[in-house]
Amino acid sequence: MKTTTTMYQVLLATNICDVDATHILTLLEIEKKATLAFEPGTVLMTWGVQSLHSEEGFNTLPYLVRHLVGDWGDMKPANYMQNTKALQDEEPLLSIYCIDEEGEKYLYIYTTADRQQTTMMLSYEAHFMGRTKG
Repeated sequence: MKTTTTMYQVLLATNICDVDATHILTLLEIEKKATLAFEPGTVLMTWGVQSLHSEEGFNTLPYLVRHLVGDWGDMKPANYMQNTKALQDEEPLLSIYCIDEEGEKYLYIYTTADRQQTTMMLSYEAHFMGRTKG
C-alpha cells in the first residue's frame, strides 16, 4: 500500500536537519516530494551490518532511502519487475546493493509481506535466510 509520507519527512523525523535532508536527497537524485513506495515497519540491521556501521563507519541511510522509494538496487530487470509486482500484491520486497568497489560485498534490504519489518543484512547473512543474489 502506497503512503503519502515523503522521504524528506522521514529524514526530518530522524532529527536530520533540513539542509542535510535536502543534501541527501539531492545526492540520491530524489525529489523532496517523492513519497515512500511503502511503509517499512520496524527497521532492523543484523550484527554484520551493525559491525560495518560501528567499526568502519558504513552509512546504511542512502541504501534504506533508495529501498523505501522503490529503487531496488543492483538487480536483474526481472527481479525489479518482481518487486514492483510485490508492491501491489503485498508480497515481500528485496533490494540488493553493491557496497564495495570490488563488487564482493552486498547489502540486502528485505521487507516482509505485511510491511511490519525491514531488515538490512549482508549477503552472506541473507543466504542463511534462504535469500540469494538477484
